[in-house]
Amino acid sequence: MCCAADPNGSLFILGTDERTCTRSTSYKKSRLKLAQIRAGLVARGLQYSDPNEEQDGRSYHRQWGAVVSIYVSCNLTKESDRLIAMSGIAKTFREVNGDTYLAGLWKRMIYTDLLWWTRAMEGIQARCSESYAPSWSWASVVGGQLQLSIPHERWGELPSALIRLVDARIVPEPAGGDPTGLLRSAELDIECMLFYYRWVGQTKKLVVYSDEGGTRYFDTTSDLRLDTSDLVERFAQMDEIRGVCVPICGAYLGYGGGENEYLVLEHEASNKFRRIGMMSAGGIGNWIRCLSKESSRITLI
Repeated sequence: MCCAADPNGSLFILGTDERTCTRSTSYKKSRLKLAQIRAGLVARGLQYSDPNEEQDGRSYHRQWGAVVSIYVSCNLTKESDRLIAMSGIAKTFREVNGDTYLAGLWKRMIYTDLLWWTRAMEGIQARCSESYAPSWSWASVVGGQLQLSIPHERWGELPSALIRLVDARIVPEPAGGDPTGLLRSAELDIECMLFYYRWVGQTKKLVVYSDEGGTRYFDTTSDLRLDTSDLVERFAQMDEIRGVCVPICGAYLGYGGGENEYLVLEHEASNKFRRIGMMSAGGIGNWIRCLSKESSRITLI
């Protein structure tokens, strides 16, 4: 498969992860695999269930990540068409998974679908979309070689969820319209564990605390992935920035250790927060395996 804007593939418009597949065939592979999963379920008289329990489920979810990673690399004439152009693909996936589509993410797998990231920290230009999309959706960012990659535990299992989706309010535009197309608003209420961070500009270090009182939890310098170029510039210029981060999932990597993926958030108002990036952290004796800490309910906008 080729793109008219990049017939030789030199711009990597149709790209996902070079380590796992060729850029020119990944979309076709995803489409073929989806058809195989659907045919297999029909033949067995089954419906799609929990992706953690079904090999087909895990495979399906990898295909979604591959398709999204390709799609967001394409330049559309109208930015407002981003979710509209993805609508048909989303409906095809929905026929297989029976899940609820949430502004480019899936309800059942929300804790991994939130793990998209950009390469803005590496100097790849990324900006907020000029058309509406919630900050927690990949549709809110344009550029940055955005990827939706799903972490796995040592034995290939999906990670453990560290959030619980309480409610999703997805309002189409116009109201009552297609929820896979244009949106008027989109909010997620989640139950989660709140951690607090302090960005120290002089050392370029993110210090994370387990409570508002300042109990130090860990430091990181290399695993912060801000979503857009303007955020990268702001963090570079500020002496100190404070905010909230939320562990989304935990993956066991063996030998008593693991890794957590965190959403980095900016406080908007009341209990509402806006996503600004991702980060990874963990290690032996320093990772979270379950919702063990006192949880809070917040709204992602």
